[in-house]
Amino acid sequence: MNLNLHVKFKEEIDNMIASRIIEVLEESEWVSPMVINIKKDGRIRICVDYRDLNA
Repeated sequence: MNLNLHVKFKEEIDNMIASRIIEVLEESEWVSPMVINIKKDGRIRICVDYRDLNA
């Protein structure tokens, strides 16, 4: 991940934590892969693949 994208990703994650959309965990029994898409306006969208979780 390039530095510019990493900064945007970190900012978005921090905003989601501050808005209580997500929370920080020390450990988890499961994880899901994430993909970052760049929108036309330069913002990012974080997509999570929950297929394994729902299987």
